[in-house]
Amino acid sequence: MFKPSLAGCLALILSLYSGTTSAKLEAHSNNEIPRTHQNIHLDGSLEEDAWLQALKISLNYEVSPGENIAAGTGTIAYLIEDGLFLYVGFKAEDSTPANIQAYLSERDDIEDSDFVSISLDTFSDSRKAYKFSVNAIGVQADSIIDEVTESEDSGWDSIWESTGKLHNDGYVIEMAIPLKSLRFEDKKDTKRWKIKLSRVWPRDVKHLLSNVKDDRNNDCDLCQYQQIQGFANTTPASNITLIPAVTFAKSDSRDITDNPDWINGDTKERGSLDLRWGINQNIFLNATVNPDFSQVEADSIQLENNKRFAIFTSEKRAFFLDGTDYFSNWSRLIYTKLFTEPEYGVKLTGKSGDHSYGFISLKDKDTNFLLSDNQSSRLIRMVDEESQNQILRYRYDSGENGNFGFTYTGRKSDNYDNELASFDGKYWLNSSGYFKFQVIATDTRNPDSITNQYPQEVEQSGNAYSFNYTHQTRDWTAVLTHHRFEQGFRADSGFVSRSNWISSSVQLARNWYPTDQNQWWKKVTIDYLGRLESDIQGTSLNKENSYGIEVDAIYQSTFGLYFNHKKRSFVQQNTGVNSVQALLDNEFTTDNYGAYLEFTPLAPMNLNIDYYWGDEIEFFTAETGRIKNFTPRVRYQLNDHWRFTLDYINEELTVDDERIYKVHIANLRAAYQININNSIRLTLQSFKEGDTANLATQLLYSYKVNPFTLFYAGYSDEAVETSQLQSLERTDRTFFVKFSYAWQL
Repeated sequence: MFKPSLAGCLALILSLYSGTTSAKLEAHSNNEIPRTHQNIHLDGSLEEDAWLQALKISLNYEVSPGENIAAGTGTIAYLIEDGLFLYVGFKAEDSTPANIQAYLSERDDIEDSDFVSISLDTFSDSRKAYKFSVNAIGVQADSIIDEVTESEDSGWDSIWESTGKLHNDGYVIEMAIPLKSLRFEDKKDTKRWKIKLSRVWPRDVKHLLSNVKDDRNNDCDLCQYQQIQGFANTTPASNITLIPAVTFAKSDSRDITDNPDWINGDTKERGSLDLRWGINQNIFLNATVNPDFSQVEADSIQLENNKRFAIFTSEKRAFFLDGTDYFSNWSRLIYTKLFTEPEYGVKLTGKSGDHSYGFISLKDKDTNFLLSDNQSSRLIRMVDEESQNQILRYRYDSGENGNFGFTYTGRKSDNYDNELASFDGKYWLNSSGYFKFQVIATDTRNPDSITNQYPQEVEQSGNAYSFNYTHQTRDWTAVLTHHRFEQGFRADSGFVSRSNWISSSVQLARNWYPTDQNQWWKKVTIDYLGRLESDIQGTSLNKENSYGIEVDAIYQSTFGLYFNHKKRSFVQQNTGVNSVQALLDNEFTTDNYGAYLEFTPLAPMNLNIDYYWGDEIEFFTAETGRIKNFTPRVRYQLNDHWRFTLDYINEELTVDDERIYKVHIANLRAAYQININNSIRLTLQSFKEGDTANLATQLLYSYKVNPFTLFYAGYSDEAVETSQLQSLERTDRTFFVKFSYAWQL
């Protein structure tokens, strides 16, 4: 196995980044957050004397869809701290308070409501920000904004307090954010942070108000935050959280063709313990023993018919989500959903000055990974094949212009191991453009079961590299990208679904904005994408040209049209007698068209419609057919408590007027939010193709004090209907209860 020289690689990258100067950070005036010694009670009034001492900041600008114009309504934020908590108050004025949208909903699901937010860049380095949001009646949402990956992760959760209250002239929000839940430099003198305050004011359009102007020629949003200072002599408090949990589940099943009687399963109990320890404000330790990683919420519906590559689903488990930003990189080299049955797990994340790092070690009962080439990818499951797994991520922020990182992943069992080492970096040339790269090396020893089943060598090794240049201004976007993944490349701890693959692409976009904000349209974008793909030997796999136009307009609407022209080649693999494989080279020319529309005709209703049609390859028979796909989504807020969501997919593929398949998939969710903490949810997921139909049902009651202190009780079942059955018949049913409690010491 390879033994990469970490010190040598770090020295090389550091030499490339030395001597850089600031090109992207914008300075702001300092504002002092005062300290109070008075108690603050969160009651939605802002009438306590302590708020009179607070730093007051007005949200004077509308930054979307208006471009730094005067805000159409008044909003004032109040900030004060007491050494343990940062208190944030918002007074959000509204001349027509009857139009305020304030719905009870699940935590992190407040996009349909009026809400306010504070984003905190606690290291003042424009790399990451904590975002805390509250809607007009107190429902919370929190997330991590990561500039390196240009993403916002709502999976991050923190324990904090908030309240919201409607008034005759608007609404008032109060937040109490524990300083021990944040990471910042552990020093006694005055701390300098950067903040952004914002308010979402949804009316005929969704107005975004802010305390800072948004320079659309600056592609770095975090660089434009306002600087504040305070928190002198703040002593880090004890930050130990213990989360014991217990789950009870009972599953029954039956074979409806041979024996219609139910076979009652045993009740299974599972206890687990999670530890979250803030060793100091910079270093956090997570540990889990015998975790219950069953998911209460099902993954979103996705269509798998005629798909050659594995489908990605998002992580939802708390152990992996906490500190996930410390493991982020360009490619998906770390995909924690592959770890399904850990016996234990340990995670350490931290930041010291310009250095941030993360480490995970766990033992998994099963071993899962992706096996891929340039034609397809498949998920390999080795049940009861225990593996030891280590993941290391390190990043160095070089000045204000760049950063580079190192990633290592290792997986090992008795007759299998996989190692990966990667270097990556991002460098801002100016406020509108940056360059990033990634270089990866992998080495694999396959288990006998894989070597016998697939035409792979016992020993595999392969390298990869990727480069990207992005230039984005107010009016123009240009993106150049190149990837090269060798045939033996394997990222078994990640989700990289192609190897033996070279791709080069160029993307161009042009934006237009109205000079008069009273126009019905708010933004028009025309874009182009050109891509060339081949295997390592140079054989063409794909030549693609795509064109699109998108319009943002009133009724919070977005409308788009697109056209895609492809020339694709692939190798059809048919397994016959004695596993003899026939390799047939094929080239296909396809044209596809699409249209999509999202709008809010009424405040409580959102509609999303996507329709595409045109040529499609039927990969099993290697023929060109015609495809039609209709995907609508409706979300309706009946009142403050009831919400209904329907997702539907209807897809049909025909070849020479003969139907290959026609699939209907539907997901209906009815949720009744009793109050902020209590909810009841019914979910129905149906699948129908030909004479076969499946229906999955789940009824769930949840009580959440915070993201970690909660109680679930539910029932789920699955039913099937075939040509031999006259109606849907249940085949599986499960009753489950889960309880967890967060002790903060």
